[in-house]
Amino acid sequence: MDKFDFINRIVALYPHAIKDQEAQYDTYKRALPKSDKVDYEEVYNIFCTEHKDSFPPPPALIKEWATRCIKADYQGKKFVHFAFRDTLTGKVIRNCASDVPMSAEQGLNWIKAVSHYDNWEVAEVY
Repeated sequence: MDKFDFINRIVALYPHAIKDQEAQYDTYKRALPKSDKVDYEEVYNIFCTEHKDSFPPPPALIKEWATRCIKADYQGKKFVHFAFRDTLTGKVIRNCASDVPMSAEQGLNWIKAVSHYDNWEVAEVY
């Protein structure tokens, strides 16, 4: 599934709540990442499991789902190791390893979610 199929599915599910389908489609299109590495099948699975509202999801929520589903740049490594730097202190204070293939952006999103702290940046992926 590509971005356009994903948006069409979402818009088609809410004919009662969306008055201007073209405007809603355009809003979702602009909110979603321009990257072609997003797995929209997985984004749709998240939508089906997490969105329980009778109104269409806000664009910010769809963008957050899409950033969670960026395809990993995995080249057969057994573990992906990350070093995270605290942007406030400038020090690398967190090192993590994952046996799940993930990109640097996915690792960053993961550490922010786990630590409930947003001032992280990826210092190194090895």
